[in-house]
Formats: sequence, C-alpha cells, structure tokens
Amino acid sequence: MIDLGYILQRARRVAWRHKTLWVFGFLASLGLAGLRLGVVSRNVWERAAQELPPDLARGVLDFLNSPWSTVAFVFIVLLVLAMSAGFMLLSSLARAAIVAQVQAAEERGSTGLRAGWEAGKLHAWPVLLLRLLLGIPTLLALLGGAVLALAWMLPALTGVRWPEGTLFAQVVPRLVASACLLPAIGLLLFASIPLGVLLRLAIPACVFEQRGVRESIRRAVETGRRHLGHTALLWLVQLIVTVVVAVVLGLPLALAAAALSVGALAVGFASLLWSIGLTFLIGLLVWLAAAAVRGVAEAYVSTMWTLAYREMHGLGLTGEAITLPQAGGEVERGWG
Repeated sequence: MIDLGYILQRARRVAWRHKTLWVFGFLASLGLAGLRLGVVSRNVWERAAQELPPDLARGVLDFLNSPWSTVAFVFIVLLVLAMSAGFMLLSSLARAAIVAQVQAAEERGSTGLRAGWEAGKLHAWPVLLLRLLLGIPTLLALLGGAVLALAWMLPALTGVRWPEGTLFAQVVPRLVASACLLPAIGLLLFASIPLGVLLRLAIPACVFEQRGVRESIRRAVETGRRHLGHTALLWLVQLIVTVVVAVVLGLPLALAAAALSVGALAVGFASLLWSIGLTFLIGLLVWLAAAAVRGVAEAYVSTMWTLAYREMHGLGLTGEAITLPQAGGEVERGWG
C-alpha cells in the first residue's frame, strides 16, 4: 500500500529542488510536433520570388517549374523524418535520465547533468524501443493522418488539380478523410491511455532493474494489474497536471503566438518574403517555449511515476519517509 499523497508531495519537492530534472524534462519534450514545418503551395513561392531581383527571381521560378523541385521536396521530407528520429532518441535518453536522477536524488541527495546524461545514454535505446512498441497504435493513427495530409498536399505540390464538379472530386476525398480520421481518433483515445501508463511503468523497470525491453513490458503489466487503483489515480493526476499547464501556461503562450502570427500576416501585405521569415521565426520561438513549459511538467510527472514505482516494489524508502526516534518524538530525516 503506497501513500499517494506523500508521493505527490515528495515529487513536487524533488522536482523543485533538483533543477537538472527540468533540463532533461525539456529534452524529453522536444519534438517536431509543435514546430510548424508546413510546406506552402507553389503559388506562394512564385509570389515570393517576384520580390527578388530579376535574375534571382527567374532562377527561383525555373527551379520551381523543374523536376528538381520534387527532388527538393523529397529531401525536405527525409530531413524532417531524420530530425524526428533524432529528437525521439534524445527524448528517450532524457526520460531515462530523469528516472536515474530521481533515484540518485533519493539515495544520495544529489543530481548532476553528467551523471544523468551517462545514465540516459546507457538506457536510451531500450527506452526508445519501449516507446516504439507501446506506441504502435498511435503510430498507425499518425501514419493514417500523414497519408491523408499527403493526399491533400499532392495537388499543391505537383501543380495538378482535381477535376471540378466530378464525383471523384466531391465524394471520394470526403470518404478517404472519414476512413482515415475516425479510426485514428478511436485508436488515439482508447489505446493511448493504457499504453501510456505501461510506458511510465516500463521505463523504471528498465532503468532500476536493468531489464530488457520485453521483460520491462511484462513487469509494467504486472505492476499495473497489482496496483490498478493507484496507477489509475496517478494517471488522473498526470491528466490534471497536463490540463493545468495547458490552461495556465499554454493558453497565454498560444495567445501570444496568435498575436505574433497576425503581425507576420500584416507584414505579408508589404513583403511576402518577410512574412515567411517571421512566420518561421515565430514558429521556432513558440516551439522552444512550449517545450520549456512541457519540460517542467514532464519533470514533475516523471518524478511522480518514478517515486510511485519505487514504493510499489519496495526499492527503498524515499527521502523524508525515513524517520528516527528522538527525545520529544519522531523527526523526519531525508534529503529535503
């Protein structure tokens, strides 16, 4: 039986005192999902090219109308995929580092970036495999959405237009959209929750107990079944933290981003090139700010799950849970 109230309080103190957890939380929150790397249509680039010097504008237009533009698009897609894979590996390293650093904070009372980085490197690949295996339903949903997005982007990228007024143009795209979106939403809603809980329990099993990927998943399933009520409450707390962060911090950030985007749009009336540059810069700044906000929340949530896992499996009393008798009663002894 674990004391959930104590776990939440202790997680807050550990996450607040050991700021290195925030650094790894920031790294764990990095990804391309929040960075708007959209591909604009050919017409936008043609309009932007008109603002360049004549010789340079002619070169840009010739490039857009050549087969090399398709090659460039494929290269950009591959580059984004490579960056996504790199961010996912870095995020996996950071998640493992947080777990290891919470253990160090509880057992030694200290954390360090170098020690966390070394522990993260040791478990980065197993944690990445755990995320991939437990994220297959979500991945399938994302692939479905990507196929749908590519189908809608294809006309703008190739210059081809669907025949207007035909049955194909009116009915088939809507059927494809429904066929892709409805199962995707269902998978995201009904599969991501239990799989996300299993991932939270599997990472400590991998880091603490040096288990392999398959054994860590089995350990997570066993832990979830044995402590079903506690894991459900922990997930509820995680949900509340996510919502609070989104409302209290995410909403002002979204409003600021919207205001800056309106400014970039207004600049577009004078110069489309400046508008594109400002939009990219705003997207980059918002992406970093959102990752920083999510990083603090991730540091707390990961600390909470790690402490709970330690308590569930008796891997050592946490910090202030250690008490020693003294004259006049008991006093708590721990790391803060």
